[in-house]
Amino acid sequence: MYPTLFAALLAAALESTATHALPAGAVARLSGRSFYLRGADGVVVPAPGHRRAAAWVKGGVAEFDTATGAPGVRFDAANPVAYSPGGRVLAAYEPEEAGARDVLFFDAATGRRVGRMPGRVLKVDPAAPPRIALPGKAQRGGEAMLDFAAFAGPRLFISAAPTDEDFRVWDVEAGAEVRTLPRPRAFAGPPAAVSPDGEHFAAVLTAAKGDPWLVVTEVATGREAFRVAAPGTYHRLDFAPGGRSVVVAGRDFCRYEVPGGKLLWSGRLPKELVVFHVAVGDDAAYVLEADDSGALTAYDSATWKPAAFPLKLPVVVSHVGAPGELFVGYSGGRYGVWDLRTGRPRHDHAGAKSAVEGVALLADGRAVTADGDAARTWDAAGRQERVWTAGPNFGGRTRALSPDGRRLAVGDNGYPDGVLCVVDTQTGRRFEPAPGVFTDFTPPAFSADGRAVVYPDRNHLRVWDADGVRLRWEAPAAHGYVAAGFGADGRRLYTCDARHEVREWDAATGVPGRVLRPHPDLHTAPVPDGLVRHNGRVQAFAATPDGRRLVTADGFALRVWDLDLGAECAVLDVAGPDASLDIVYRHPLAVSPDGGVLAAGGRYGRREQIDLWDLRSGARLAALAGHALPVTALGFAPDGRRLISGGEDAVAYVWEVPARPRPRP
Repeated sequence: MYPTLFAALLAAALESTATHALPAGAVARLSGRSFYLRGADGVVVPAPGHRRAAAWVKGGVAEFDTATGAPGVRFDAANPVAYSPGGRVLAAYEPEEAGARDVLFFDAATGRRVGRMPGRVLKVDPAAPPRIALPGKAQRGGEAMLDFAAFAGPRLFISAAPTDEDFRVWDVEAGAEVRTLPRPRAFAGPPAAVSPDGEHFAAVLTAAKGDPWLVVTEVATGREAFRVAAPGTYHRLDFAPGGRSVVVAGRDFCRYEVPGGKLLWSGRLPKELVVFHVAVGDDAAYVLEADDSGALTAYDSATWKPAAFPLKLPVVVSHVGAPGELFVGYSGGRYGVWDLRTGRPRHDHAGAKSAVEGVALLADGRAVTADGDAARTWDAAGRQERVWTAGPNFGGRTRALSPDGRRLAVGDNGYPDGVLCVVDTQTGRRFEPAPGVFTDFTPPAFSADGRAVVYPDRNHLRVWDADGVRLRWEAPAAHGYVAAGFGADGRRLYTCDARHEVREWDAATGVPGRVLRPHPDLHTAPVPDGLVRHNGRVQAFAATPDGRRLVTADGFALRVWDLDLGAECAVLDVAGPDASLDIVYRHPLAVSPDGGVLAAGGRYGRREQIDLWDLRSGARLAALAGHALPVTALGFAPDGRRLISGGEDAVAYVWEVPARPRPRP
């Protein structure tokens, strides 16, 4: 995977597992791996040796232990850029709210700032005063991000912004630019590297016309050591650990002597291999490939066959620049750290690969979770037992798990007309996919007994038999359906359309029924036809087991409906300066088997939490905080004493449900 994509995907990986300690109120964590990916903006930078890494987190930059995910020093910065060779100094961008894109330098051990490099200016604005003044380059305007940055030794920092005509060499201790290195015309990046000893800098450069060139320059003098025509395709550029050779890797592999420029070796990559990660040693070079199971393969460039571990160490792994014995990689939605002495990962690769969007607790203490196109069963101790998938080449977009955990429904709109697939999580039996037109954002929903599944979209409302995936009925949608859910007995169905109208249906026949009436005192948004509708777009439904109450979640509030009257009867008090239910994915809801407790996912400031409400009094019983990213699924155990939650952080937690206070006489 290209480094820019790897960096973007890896932003929230470390933060989501900052500690393995269970959060307050949790009794189990259903997850086998140490690190998880959800594609937030940001970057991650491994320290030399890969023992530590700096990553973008909410509110700044933080270090993490790459073996355990345990948090370390925090830095007042926006994104990490690079570590110095010994890992003592971290370069990172200034926080965005500061109005600049300067690079800040921090003591990695304490988080104390030790220097600053002003950013280059991109746009000229005669009316604006100059923010920075560089010799011979007085300009006005905003600052540039960097497309290359690396340390050359402990004190020199080499960088380039997209429009720079040269590479800057900055002395961190002196706080001054000491020289520039040539960058003719356009930087062909990302291939560029600094030798581990800090003596040489290599980059692939292009002229206005013609083939690219590999140019190696002396950092101390700025003098060009040699220039050779670069291979036709290139993706990686790395020095060997001793700094006496440099490897350009792509479809063609070439090793050049430094500083002489003599071609030492060349070869061509087989068509079946792709250069994602390269490890360069003094006498060998490898292409590294990690698969979804956690296996790491190192292809020796001399034979292009898998090499035996340990490799010829030490090696420099692409885009780190320092010799080490660990590999940090990404594959199949996973972030991992592998030991190059053994080829084994430093953590378990079991567990969810993406957001957990379906959860269920069984009477025997086991649990079932759903992520991607897979359903996973866990024992009472939180160990993964078995995995069932919807089948090969099936890219699930939205998914749901039946309340008893026996059925996984996965919808995919990647086919010409879309399909719905149902998997039996106990046997692994896959029912034939049923055609339909489905959406990315509207999840399917099961009835309480798991025998029926509804899947709404912009044009139709469809109800299917879960066994065999046979269509029961469908109804056209004049205004598109954005959410649907069954009543407690499965005989009634509730939908919300794009007009925020909540309607009741006969779940067996598809005959539309009444429209639920919001309370007039709570209604604020006028509608053209004069009807009173819901105050916001409903994202989730949850019915009490006695069938008398329905709870809906929208972007404004949690609303309770009296189904005997067909009207809204209460709004749970979630108002406050930091309160919000505006989660992009969905608003998960669950009602306890006795109908007394409501669980709802919510966001308070930057903290994701689960609120437990007493449905008799409307009082908040508890707030369960532990997920690093939004909560996406909730479910109670059959006895109501425990709750299971799933989140975008690919983690599921099992929580103890606190006892409710006795009702007043």
